[in-house]
Amino acid sequence: MSSLEKIAIQGIRSFGPEDKDKKVITFFHPLTLILGDNGCGKTTIIEALKYATAGEYPANTLKGQGFVHDPRLTAGSEVRGQIKLQFRDVKGELMAVHKTLLATQKLKNLQTNSLDQVVSRFKDGNWSSISGRCADIDSEMFYSMGVSKAVLSNVLLCHQEESNWPLDIGSVVKERFDAIFGAVKYNKCLEHVKKIRKSYNDELKVLKADLHHLNQYKTEAGQKRTRLSETEIRMFECNQKIETFLSKLKPIEEKLRDLASKEDQIGQMHTDCETQKTKLASVRSTIKEYKNAIQYEFKGSLDELIEAIQNFQDE
Repeated sequence: MSSLEKIAIQGIRSFGPEDKDKKVITFFHPLTLILGDNGCGKTTIIEALKYATAGEYPANTLKGQGFVHDPRLTAGSEVRGQIKLQFRDVKGELMAVHKTLLATQKLKNLQTNSLDQVVSRFKDGNWSSISGRCADIDSEMFYSMGVSKAVLSNVLLCHQEESNWPLDIGSVVKERFDAIFGAVKYNKCLEHVKKIRKSYNDELKVLKADLHHLNQYKTEAGQKRTRLSETEIRMFECNQKIETFLSKLKPIEEKLRDLASKEDQIGQMHTDCETQKTKLASVRSTIKEYKNAIQYEFKGSLDELIEAIQNFQDE
């Protein structure tokens, strides 16, 4: 649990800008009472605490005008206001925040600016600091104190002129209560969760549709795999039958080749026979012609015919 230890105020409201005007208020535990006459600076302490922790100017100032000590009450045209708060964070570690303001009296108006903001942490015997140029000091304060800005502004350090906000119109009261209890963040978080859930549901629908199609593909693949197995079995059986038929067909093919060879031989013999028949007919025809051409027929034997021919040639 975080706790305040002390605050130093200089150049804020009725607290003078000189070093001698610097006031340090120490807070006691568990309770600190601030008592004093009107105008002595009780509200200024609360406003300084609010600015140091939440970074907000008092409600009755315009951009900080009137929060810093009025330069017209001094010899110069500028006044520096400083607020230093020492506290312990939610872990019990010692911390300090230092904020500096500058009020400048212009020709027509008073201008207030923030010069520097520093948060320091005491750890392991050393102070380590971070400047407002490197980080959001107000966010660091909210995180370190474990309290939201709405709780600091509207509850713990609420200005007396704004303390009647619960009696305001309903929309304003609701807005402040939502901020105090973090309902806005909760609603945003809930909307974000709803969007994520819707996105996941849409994605789930797509995935379910894909799963349905994949299951169909899986079923079809299983059926095709079964048909493929059956076809492979039938193919194997057919191959075995083919091998059996081929083994039976081989001797038949050999017989057919023998028959074809014999058929060729028979054909050749038939051709030769026809050729011989033709020759025989030609010889018979020639013989017939020769017989018809013979005028005198020789009545002797073949030897006698040969002798006669020889004698004819000798003469």
